[in-house]
Amino acid sequence: KKALEAEYGDILDIRQPDASILCPETKGKSEEVRRAAVWSLLGGLEKLKEFGDDFVIEPMLIGDRRRCTRGFILAGPPGTGKSWYAELLAANCGVNFIFVDFSKLFGGIVGDTERNTARLFEAIEAMAPCIVFADEIDLAFPKGRGAGGDSGVGTRLLGSVMKWLSADARWGKVVVLAATNRPDGLDEAFMRAGRFDDVLPVLPPHPSDLKGRKSLLGAVCRKANVRVHKSLAGTMQSKESGLGRLLLDTRVWTGAEMERLVKLAFSNAARRVSADARNQAKAKGLNRREMLDYLRTETKNPLIELGDWDRAM
Repeated sequence: KKALEAEYGDILDIRQPDASILCPETKGKSEEVRRAAVWSLLGGLEKLKEFGDDFVIEPMLIGDRRRCTRGFILAGPPGTGKSWYAELLAANCGVNFIFVDFSKLFGGIVGDTERNTARLFEAIEAMAPCIVFADEIDLAFPKGRGAGGDSGVGTRLLGSVMKWLSADARWGKVVVLAATNRPDGLDEAFMRAGRFDDVLPVLPPHPSDLKGRKSLLGAVCRKANVRVHKSLAGTMQSKESGLGRLLLDTRVWTGAEMERLVKLAFSNAARRVSADARNQAKAKGLNRREMLDYLRTETKNPLIELGDWDRAM
């Protein structure tokens, strides 16, 4: 991994999502239990999880490329979990995860872009089997890319990438995922079947989808490793206070917005517990080092209470 990062780190980001790290409680458990635990870190999107199981994970694990998708595009608004889905998919599949930013391929010297593109394909092939993820692909390859004054560099890059996407040699070994907020901004030739076999929606739960919102909130809490107090857990039906203010809200909430809310509530809980711990430490006459150790212990995993949540809302 160090050798690959030294050689190709300027054009791609090499990651290795590990299910045992994401869900340490599943160590030694069966494949089914581990996979379900990893998917539980992504709220809702059940059809998308089924697609990953049926068209990526199982075909790659058993080596049947006939069932494996060549790649697909995740389309949806920001903050709905597209990047997180790609990482969890790689963790469940047990293969390398490569994060590609195609804008990094452009060089300032004639020929640099072409050399970087060839190096990128070389690196991906060296790490196969792998999952390649490209975020905001519409910014790298918008419609009419070659219309500007880039001396045709953008057009040649797009042509090289489309040729590589169509190559049979990578089928079943390299699955390419691309995410976009604006699928209408992509060239139709770039999106065609055989390059990207499917375009899949990644949308936040509808305000009326209470089950979906509960699933998403639970996943956000598991991902952030936070817990709620029983005084807060029993407030799902209240529109005026507690969890119900979020779950029954008429606005659309994305996963990113829920994650920010949970972090704010946790910060409120940590500050509340910290203030109490400081008072106790002073009463005990602890010195500075002892006080810091005491605070570290007491604030390690505070429970989010009703007041913490309402203040965050």
